Formats: sequence, structure tokens, C-alpha cells
Amino acid sequence: MRRIQHRLYHQQNVFRRFSTAKIIHLPVAALAFLGHGDCFVPLSGRPIIHQRRHTSTNSPSVVVEGRSPTSFTMTQTDDRDDCDDDPQQRSLLLCQAAERFMNSQGGYFSPIDTTILADDFVFRGPVIGPLVKTDYIEVLDYFRVYEAFPDVAPNCFGFVVDQSDPLKVRFFVRATGTYQNPLRGFLGMAAAKVAPPDGRDYRGSTEAWSILFDDEHTMLVRCLIAGYVVDRFEDATTTGGRGLTFGILSTLGIPLPTAPGSLALRLNQWVAGWSSGKGGLFPRSVSDVDAVPRWWTDSRRGADI
Repeated sequence: MRRIQHRLYHQQNVFRRFSTAKIIHLPVAALAFLGHGDCFVPLSGRPIIHQRRHTSTNSPSVVVEGRSPTSFTMTQTDDRDDCDDDPQQRSLLLCQAAERFMNSQGGYFSPIDTTILADDFVFRGPVIGPLVKTDYIEVLDYFRVYEAFPDVAPNCFGFVVDQSDPLKVRFFVRATGTYQNPLRGFLGMAAAKVAPPDGRDYRGSTEAWSILFDDEHTMLVRCLIAGYVVDRFEDATTTGGRGLTFGILSTLGIPLPTAPGSLALRLNQWVAGWSSGKGGLFPRSVSDVDAVPRWWTDSRRGADI
């Protein structure tokens, strides 16, 4: 009986202490909890991420699964030894590699570093591709956008690792530049006749891109998906809702058809195929079927739907 009475007395004291001093602090503790950091862990144990808007193009926002949005710069340490033990670190390093590729290695906004492309590399755009490594390099060399627009910048933002593929980084591009020199190739010469280099602004439509890496250690680019305009009605652009080089040509007064399945575009690509290749009038739209790596299984080519 004494033990029971003692336990009841103890419980009453606990409740009395909690009901006075502790309850007073509950609102303060709750506010401190909700206001701490950028994320919190609910009962499920999975962090809920609160995204902040980043306005600096030098430090693009990165969303890593299980971590608050962060930012990185090109000078950040590239420590790949921690990848196996820390999936979040691996995701961050992949985002860093994607930014590095876009700013200084990819060949569109800068001279290309061919060593960063895997041997089984594939490029695909809305109506161009699949292009294998050699053909992709050839197409970039045909135009040399970075020479015609010396100040061209991709202005990437929103880097995030795909939840269904830990080696794929998705992001947005909103390119800008000024037209200071002619594009190369026959199309570049034609554009220069219509619009000689006059310093006009190029303001690209917002495009969705993705980079698939071969693995987290070598970080070679295995696949580049590019040029998918997310809002063709976007204000203050010069592209007419077109992406990639189609948007640049539209800026210069040559608005080529770009709709997948367009009969005119498919006919143009078929005719251009006869004169494409090294030194040809037009750049390649697709690579030879036999040259495309086996891992690329989609049978659609060029503007096919």
C-alpha cells in the first residue's frame, strides 16, 4: 500500500511541475524548433526541405535529398573520397560537376573539353539527336556559339539530383549574350547576311537540361539532354520560344521550325542529312543508327514523335 501511495504522490508532483514551469516553455520551444535552420524532421524521420530563392548566378541553388538547399562555387573542394560513405556529399559533388561542365567544359558556352565526355556519350534535344560523341563535337564546332557571343553565359540555376536516378542532375538554363561575331558554318554566314554582328542582346528562353554521369568517381558525362523550353510565352526573350541554337538563329532573324513531328522540319532534316558531316553545309541532326550506343534504346530520331 505504501508503495502505491508513494507512486501516486510522485506522479502528482511530476504533473504539477510539468503543468506549471514546463507548459510555459512549450510555445517558446515550438517557435525555436520551427525557426531553426531550413528543414526539420517530422515523425516519419524524413527531412522536409524548405527551398529559398537564390538570385546569384555565381552560386546556383542546389537541392540535395535530405538536406536544405545550399549553394556552391567553382572553388569549392572536390572531395570524392567521401562519396561512398555520404550520399549527400555525392549529390553535392555531382551538382558541382554539372555546373563546371556547363560553365567551362561543355562546348556550347565555352570551348569543349573532350576528355569530360564518356566514350558512349549521347546528346539529345527536342528535335536533334541522338548524337554520339564525335558528331556532338562536330556540331558544336560547326557553330562555335561561344565565339559569336563572347560573353555568352548559361546562367544555370535549380540544380537537383533526380530522385529516380542518383547519377542524373537536372537544372535550368536561361542563357544571355551579345552578338559580336558571325556564327560559323553555312547557317552562320546566312545569319550574318540577314543580321551582321551588331552587339544585339540574346536572351534565351528558360530551358530544362539534365546531365547523366557514368559514376560518382570519374564523373564523365554519359548523356546530355538539353534545350527543352519550359515556357515559350516567357516575356523579355529574343528566341520566339525556341531553345538552343534555334533560339540564337531566331534572335538573328532566322526562325526555323522546331516543333517535334513537324513535316517541314523532318523534311529539312532529311535534306540536310545529304550534306551534313565534316565540312558540310548543315550540321548533323542525328548520328548513324549503328553508331549509337546500345544503352540508348529510344528509336525516335531527330524530329520524330
